[in-house]
Amino acid sequence: MRQLNFDPTLITASKDNQTTEFIATNSRYGKHCPKRLIAQALTGLPDQSPAVHQQTIPEEMAITESNNNNIEMSGQKAFSLPEYWIPSDLKSILTANLQLYPGITERGEQYQNILSKLTKIKTLSLSKSHYQQFLKLALYLEEYEYVKSMKKYSLHNQSIVRSRTNSKEYTLVIENLQQDKDHPVHKSINLIEVFNSKDFTKKKFVLKIKSVKDDRLTILGYPEFCDSYQHSNRYNICFKPNTYTFRCSHYAISLINPIQLSNVLFPIKRDIARNCEQLKADRWFNEAARSNREQRDAVNHILDKSAYPAAYLIYGPPGTGKTLTLVEAISQICHKSQENVLICTPSNSAGDVIAKRLLDYIPAPWIDRIYSKSRPSCLIDESIKKCSNCDERGHVTSIDKRALVKKRIVVTTLCTSVKLLLMNLNAQYGYVFIDEAGQATETECMIALNVANLHSNGKCQIVLSGDPRQLGPSIRSKYAQPILGRSMMDRLMSMEPYAKQQQLHDTYDPRYITKLVRNYRSHPDIIKIPNELYYDNELVACGDYGAIEADSIFPQDFPIAFHAVLGREQTEPNSTSPYNDREIECVVRCASSMIGKRIGSKLIAAADIGVITPFSAQSNRIQTALKQIPDLANLAVGTVEIFQGQEKDVVIISTVRSRVFHATDGDHIGFLSNPRRFNVAITRAKSALVVIGNPAVLAVHPDWRRFILYVDENRGLCGETSNYSSTKNHLDNQKAVDQNNNDDDKRSDFPNKHNFDDTKNVTITHAKDQNNNVLINEKPETTQVLSNDLFDENLDIVKIHDGIVRSTRNKYLFNGKYYTERQCCIL
Repeated sequence: MRQLNFDPTLITASKDNQTTEFIATNSRYGKHCPKRLIAQALTGLPDQSPAVHQQTIPEEMAITESNNNNIEMSGQKAFSLPEYWIPSDLKSILTANLQLYPGITERGEQYQNILSKLTKIKTLSLSKSHYQQFLKLALYLEEYEYVKSMKKYSLHNQSIVRSRTNSKEYTLVIENLQQDKDHPVHKSINLIEVFNSKDFTKKKFVLKIKSVKDDRLTILGYPEFCDSYQHSNRYNICFKPNTYTFRCSHYAISLINPIQLSNVLFPIKRDIARNCEQLKADRWFNEAARSNREQRDAVNHILDKSAYPAAYLIYGPPGTGKTLTLVEAISQICHKSQENVLICTPSNSAGDVIAKRLLDYIPAPWIDRIYSKSRPSCLIDESIKKCSNCDERGHVTSIDKRALVKKRIVVTTLCTSVKLLLMNLNAQYGYVFIDEAGQATETECMIALNVANLHSNGKCQIVLSGDPRQLGPSIRSKYAQPILGRSMMDRLMSMEPYAKQQQLHDTYDPRYITKLVRNYRSHPDIIKIPNELYYDNELVACGDYGAIEADSIFPQDFPIAFHAVLGREQTEPNSTSPYNDREIECVVRCASSMIGKRIGSKLIAAADIGVITPFSAQSNRIQTALKQIPDLANLAVGTVEIFQGQEKDVVIISTVRSRVFHATDGDHIGFLSNPRRFNVAITRAKSALVVIGNPAVLAVHPDWRRFILYVDENRGLCGETSNYSSTKNHLDNQKAVDQNNNDDDKRSDFPNKHNFDDTKNVTITHAKDQNNNVLINEKPETTQVLSNDLFDENLDIVKIHDGIVRSTRNKYLFNGKYYTERQCCIL
């Protein structure tokens, strides 16, 4: 064995096992690094079977997976996902708000140049050459913004009270915690960092949140904190960010091979159909799927793998039966073939819906619903526990690998599916389904694509299901938004195999994509405007809806009312989320008046009503107001994001907005200007819809303007309409302009696309508004080609304890020195 010595770590290379091992002699963790992950970092090659990282954690210090590198499997020791640290040059330029500062490095200027371009575009069209680099950059940008947003919840000079003498439990009281649903402790954050505010060394201690009740946290202290604790101490407290999702995404990007997966990521249409025997369904589990032509065709094409090697897309507008189609296709696969199926979703709730429906047709022993150990057992449906990684008491346990390989169907979230990448599975998946793909980021979808590439039988059909015209991924960073804000499904639908084909009479190629068009949810008057704006007027109302009883709110034979309220939006101190008290009063009145009314022969109850608002502060205040009325105490209230995928007989929307924002590119209504948010909110209602807001303000946006005029034409406008009436003539004239613009470009209200070309010169084109006006009045700009060195050195970083490994131009930087591949790894 030959050795190359590096201070403070040691590299040993062996000819026998052909692996490189780093042993940290000076690490604060004192643990070994994963062999193959390090080899991967040195060679730049994806490793197809990452080794298990043997790491022992004292039981008293064990924490949940969501805030830890470690992932456990039954019968095996833990192994780790690597950490991916934000490059210091990138962090510096973000801290400076893209302003050049004294001492800025050349790399910092390159970052500044790229980010300044990203601020001028709405959507970036990824190319093959820069696909991985831009996704990595976007992840760093989003993580930076996430960590930054966490700092506003930090507490200073707080008291932490010990439950009893020598106890490890402590209590921390946070004012208004119960009302603030956006607080990190409500969103899987279970670690906090504290230090004595009077301790000049600022020595930090990590504590674990055990439970949350009202405004009180019960937290667990580890021995070092317990030994130093004094009742008189006051502490500064910050909530430790959960970067698990970012690490999963970075890891997936590091494994991706654009060449191997180019048929999925950048598909090319086949001109000649495959010459094979088509596999079709002959016995249907749900007759509704057989009688629906689009659903039937989608199931048959998925069975036949007609899109392979490209992905097959199920484009499902609201209420058209996406989940029903998926469940039917999966049931057919399991009964007509021996192939295994992996189903991934962005959220646990979406995965639970599919698992419950599959149990109607598939034996429970065939299904494995995998949860992360951070998932509270109280949130898991009892009917699912029997086919999940829950023990006899219903608590989530480690994955049983031996049981997993025997399952025909695995259902899990996209991030939890990273466990399948880090296991030496014998299971092979013939199909990988990604449901709600329009809500997932491209990097999250990449985790499932890697599973398909690593654990497939050589011919794995990827299936993406969702609706890119509804809300997409939720992104905090304005710089990452053009990249991560566009889902993989949305990007694919702009490519030739999935776009409408002129030779097919402006329809989709059924070998690659099916658009579901039969809406089983809503009254035709409710879906009319979204249908015209976003779905090419192709939706057909087929729902079993009832007619709402006409009264002072609803006109005869029309199920929509717009209640004009001239309220004032306000914000709480230290909050940016607005609320509108006048609209809250109107919500309570409308909800109260609905109880006991009829929809057809059905009497409306509180369970039949949903209240949607774009802002969390308004949602919290509405809930508080409704709890004062016994009949409305349990009425469902939430933001648009919470209601996506749900439906109610009656929906009340409180828009809150009472002011118009003025910008160089025109007036807008801020958060409400997003057409996808408007689309989701409007299409949740089955039989009746009430919108509460200021019509003159909302009418600034063309989609809202079209909707308000439509309601007014059908005598559905009521309330304080004076400011709207004074501008109605102008709105009527603007309506014709909107319709002409919509005919010219039906996608004008969705983000314009922008491409960093692969040529030596990159042309930057400016974004345009809904009226096709250029937002920046200057000539297109030519920039230098994007530096591959920038990405190679800064975006492929794995921190190895006290050292950093970076690859660049086939040389490898370790602790400030460059070495060749031969020096680093002797094969």
